[in-house]
Amino acid sequence: ELREHQKDAVARISSGDNALLHHSVGAGKTFEIIAGAMKLKEYGLANKNMIVVPNPLVSQWAKDVKLLYPNAKLLVATKEQFEKEKRKRFLNKIATGDWDIVIVSESQFVRIPVAEERKLAKTEQVIDRIKEQLENEELRRRYSGKTKTITEKALQSVLKKKETKYKELQSKISKREDAIIPFEKLGIDHLFIDEAHLYKNKELETSMSNVAGISTTGSERAFDLEMKIDYLRELHGGDKGVVFATGTPISNSMAEMY
Repeated sequence: ELREHQKDAVARISSGDNALLHHSVGAGKTFEIIAGAMKLKEYGLANKNMIVVPNPLVSQWAKDVKLLYPNAKLLVATKEQFEKEKRKRFLNKIATGDWDIVIVSESQFVRIPVAEERKLAKTEQVIDRIKEQLENEELRRRYSGKTKTITEKALQSVLKKKETKYKELQSKISKREDAIIPFEKLGIDHLFIDEAHLYKNKELETSMSNVAGISTTGSERAFDLEMKIDYLRELHGGDKGVVFATGTPISNSMAEMY
């Protein structure tokens, strides 16, 4: 029997909108996610749910799903199934199966690629934002009569790296042959991210530098999740399809929230 706050959380999830479960450790977020995912499926609001969990907890999550819903159509990713020669087959299994819940570990999740075209478009957006910041910094320098600032040099360095990455993506697309199935083709329409604080430090394009708590380097893990969330926003036509769970929603760093 779920506790009252758990029932409230399940009701919140089953509304279909994005949600953040930020109870303290031990409050029962695991059961909330599982029950919420199954309710979404029951109400016809979800086609296929994916739950992303810390690496050591995959088997425990699978046991909890079966405890609550013995007849659930559950697919669990093992370490072996994500080996290079088997990963494509497993992703095909996700795409072609009518699963209630698919459980993958955090390290496996980042190895499920988004379409290269999405990466290209996202990288182009980042480049445009960096160029805008760089132009503003250059204007401030001209008006002040100062020499090139540390921030300006840092932005130029980041811009160069992003432009190199952009060219690499263009080359990769032109040479693509039998590519692995991207995230957008798996049929996943709802994501549940356990321990969501692990995906913090999303890249910021800012003219500020050397400020404690602000990182401009960015996390590839956060960038990958952002692109997948962008896809779900497009799919649902708004902020739907994503549930975060974490006992530490506030950290001592500044970052853009999803």
